[in-house]
Amino acid sequence: MVDNNNTSRCVWMYEGTPRTIALDDATDQTYYFGLYNTETDSWNTPEFSGIAIPSTAYNSSTPTLADGGLSLKPFKHTWNASTAHHMVWMLGKCTDAATDTFEPKAYNEEQYPIDIRFEEGGGTNERFVQLNTAFMTELYVCMEANKPYLVEGTFEYESISDNGDYNQLTQTPVNAGGSGVIAPFFGYPTVIYDYGGGGAYTLPEIYKAEFSVKCNRSVSLGSTRTTQTVYKDRFEPVDLILSAVTQVDTFWDDFIDRATGKEIRITAYKPNGSYYIHHDFTNIMITGVARTGKIFKGYMETKLVCKAEKVAGSHVTENVTNHDTHYKGVVT
Repeated sequence: MVDNNNTSRCVWMYEGTPRTIALDDATDQTYYFGLYNTETDSWNTPEFSGIAIPSTAYNSSTPTLADGGLSLKPFKHTWNASTAHHMVWMLGKCTDAATDTFEPKAYNEEQYPIDIRFEEGGGTNERFVQLNTAFMTELYVCMEANKPYLVEGTFEYESISDNGDYNQLTQTPVNAGGSGVIAPFFGYPTVIYDYGGGGAYTLPEIYKAEFSVKCNRSVSLGSTRTTQTVYKDRFEPVDLILSAVTQVDTFWDDFIDRATGKEIRITAYKPNGSYYIHHDFTNIMITGVARTGKIFKGYMETKLVCKAEKVAGSHVTENVTNHDTHYKGVVT
């Protein structure tokens, strides 16, 4: 009798030397991306497709097919963050200090990629698929009242391994940042308007903040068309959406007047308030305002749609030692 697999996990490991597979031994120490709940209770599994190239001779009524290699599709993964790994993976640059900072890498800098392993186990025929030399090229973050901090990362990678290449992991994965990091970021985003300027003040009306970052990339195929090389290029402007329930919208006036771009700091805290991620957005420009409300009611929901030049920031989590084990910046 064959037992079906009944467990699954998605884990990662840094490559010590970029573009050299590190996750190749059953005893390798791997890490979970974060935490999961009812909003993140299903996996996206790695996908790829084969390319078949047809050609037809002038005296044939049927085509001849040639192998065109693989099409390695971007991999999306969603989790509830308990660390700032996603910001470092997306932006590429971090420092090791009492309060650890992250910022976009320079144009000519390369960052450390990760290997991503998706495993199915608990049955007769356990299996896995591994994505090697993976770079995060798109990031979506949502901070909303009464919900955990939500992350969706899109990864481009250079090759795929499966059961025939390596063995199932025997070393138990631990949480990102180390086994001591267990609490998620949660709850109301704290938004400080005109952060760093002369008139900074908090906007308590905002109950939801969403942003997305994208890095242009180039991909070159290997000679066998079963591998590719991924290079991260320039960052695009950051998309930012702020949602508030208001009676008076005068606190948007500075934005709408468009005299100068503003800075905003959005902070997500852990339940004890001691650990946090600051997200600092630079030179924000408004691109749209949408207001909706119920008939004859005084409260309106306002969505402010913006673009920012960049996002950087800092974070403090439970793990403050061995920083370079858990967060790798650009290659030096």
